[in-house]
Amino acid sequence: MLSELRVKQRSWRATCSKVEITYTKGAELFAEAISGTIVQMAALVISGSETSSNPAFNFACCVFTAAFTSSTMSYDWDTGKAQQKYSPSFYGYVPENAKGEVLGFLSLYFLSAFNLLARALTCVLLQLRGGMTLVAQVLGVELALFFVVKGLMRDLWYLVPLYGVGGGVISFLIRLITKVLGNWTGLVQMQHPQEIGGFYFVVSLLVSITIGIVAS
Repeated sequence: MLSELRVKQRSWRATCSKVEITYTKGAELFAEAISGTIVQMAALVISGSETSSNPAFNFACCVFTAAFTSSTMSYDWDTGKAQQKYSPSFYGYVPENAKGEVLGFLSLYFLSAFNLLARALTCVLLQLRGGMTLVAQVLGVELALFFVVKGLMRDLWYLVPLYGVGGGVISFLIRLITKVLGNWTGLVQMQHPQEIGGFYFVVSLLVSITIGIVAS
């Protein structure tokens, strides 16, 4: 009985550490990597054929680093035994063999890189067509639609032990960050039904690609 309790305690501590790392890396992606990708994508598109090797190299490093961070987070959550036991219907998409793990990680990596590139290019094309006002309108409508859907599903309040105004602000910020991370970096962890959901992620990705095609 005592040994079983210790195993549960170690599992709980590992989960808490993983949650802390996820929030830290997520904040870095949200506040730095995404905005940096947009800025450098804009510089490359505007400069055109006059682009030197240094800006292109910096842009590649920004995208690939962000994609590596996102794919590592998804990979760590999926391969955790505690998560597979808690939610077997969601976790376990990475096969438990050497080849499957490599292919699974590469799939997560390129999914994240593609999302970053597609959305950054969409924002730049919208800015060239209608300025920052058009970009803010499109992104604002997308975020507003997400919160409306969450409200209709009665899933707007996040699962945190906070209530009142403070709880509402925290829930809004967490929902906002998870929405941005999930759609911009392809972070699979954020596609959990308790977060933004897989269906909404696919719809949002298709909408982003469609907007990019129209804007071009």
